[in-house]
Amino acid sequence: MKKIKNKIFTKTMLFSFLILSFFTTISSCSSDDDSNQTVEKKKVRLFIPNPEKDNLQLLNFWIAQGAGFFEEENLELEITTGSPKNPQAMNGSDILIQTTPHFLASVAKNESIVGFAKLFQNDAANIILKNSIATERNLSLEMPLKDRLLGLEGLKIGVAKGPDPRLELLFSSQGLDLNSIATKVIVEGHDQNDAFENGEIDAIFVHTPYLENAIINQNAILLVDISGGEVPALANMNLHILAATNVFSEENPEILKAFSQAICSAQTLIHSDRNGTIQALKDSEFSAFNENTIHTILDIYEEAIPSNPSLFLDWERELNLFPTGPNLPEITVGDLISHSNNSFTEELNCE
Repeated sequence: MKKIKNKIFTKTMLFSFLILSFFTTISSCSSDDDSNQTVEKKKVRLFIPNPEKDNLQLLNFWIAQGAGFFEEENLELEITTGSPKNPQAMNGSDILIQTTPHFLASVAKNESIVGFAKLFQNDAANIILKNSIATERNLSLEMPLKDRLLGLEGLKIGVAKGPDPRLELLFSSQGLDLNSIATKVIVEGHDQNDAFENGEIDAIFVHTPYLENAIINQNAILLVDISGGEVPALANMNLHILAATNVFSEENPEILKAFSQAICSAQTLIHSDRNGTIQALKDSEFSAFNENTIHTILDIYEEAIPSNPSLFLDWERELNLFPTGPNLPEITVGDLISHSNNSFTEELNCE
């Protein structure tokens, strides 16, 4: 009887061992299958023009990078920088970040690119004024826009050559003539803060980084909040364009959709989570991080960040307001539309 029990026990143990070995083998194979199913990252060669690594007009791109949204979309970016005026610097790139004038110039040259998204929708330039003058004249952001512009009578307003037509449009949108109210002084961006400090100009039509520098370090106030959308004539435009080569867009539509989704996720983060936005920017390759500066510019630029990166296909204002450069053929709205494609942003989840 004892021998029979031992045989039964032995057979039971052997059977249990075989079952355990079977499931261990299955589990191991399953684990190997899972590891073999790891999706390979899709490499994207991205061109960013110099010196844009300290440019917060690319805010949602930096946020997408720092928050890991490109990785979530299974994209691996290979970033190159250079002058947008040097075609060789952009050779080999799949996607380019272009200012609106550079995109218009590319279209004028009939380059083989297509715009598929935007990073900004309201003008990045705003009017700031010396606080002492604002106090003396009782000027503040809460006043009607026309009254604020009339309050600049007799003052010197600094503006770079490129944004000059937009400053003119700001005044004409309120039925005013800039040149009959104030003196326009052409001062290029890198000289604007010095001119403001030295009293050569009293106000500036200015964008980042000179904008926040004047507010934080030069006792300036924000007088006209164009980035916030209070001037419809300078809102809802295509500013800082994401463009791809025609060949890349035709062969890799899913990559452009994934890239657009990463940007869309960053835009959502900017509009919903200030702390998360700050941390993402800190973790990105943005080279001029300063938390006080970032809070200041986010307060001004948040409304300029679109909720969806799709392009506006009415390019009329951009065509009239942004110079394409000398010696380039004229282009039409139709030319710009033919170089635009919203199919990559149609099904984005921007909630």
